[in-house]
Amino acid sequence: MKRYKLLVSFFVTGTLLVGCQSTSEKIIFSDNNLVKYKSRCMFHDSAHVDGIAKKGDDVLITMKAPKYPLKAVRSKIEGYAKMEFDISSEGKPININVIESSPKGLFNSAAKAALSGWKYEAKEGFCRMVQLDFKLG
Repeated sequence: MKRYKLLVSFFVTGTLLVGCQSTSEKIIFSDNNLVKYKSRCMFHDSAHVDGIAKKGDDVLITMKAPKYPLKAVRSKIEGYAKMEFDISSEGKPININVIESSPKGLFNSAAKAALSGWKYEAKEGFCRMVQLDFKLG
């Protein structure tokens, strides 16, 4: 029984560490207001964008609007988060990664949460990109 608990413990710990490692975002450029993170799809190299993510290839069925962060509302801050992602065979965005945001990190969580609630026509797709703009109305 102790061996079983130990095995499960190692498995859970290993899974958590791998998960944490895969979500780490490496900053490749930063100034006072803008931050760019490492892109696994090479979206920062404009020569690759057109060949990887073609506009209009994917049919969006359901779109969840992002929640404006309270800190940004109170401070009257606008900005955006640009993300890359894949589409699962069920049409759900997966492997969501913020590759650029302004102001630095403020809208990342809200943008990722919104995108994870979207649904596309069921067709796998790799290295797609979307930018969510946060504007006060």
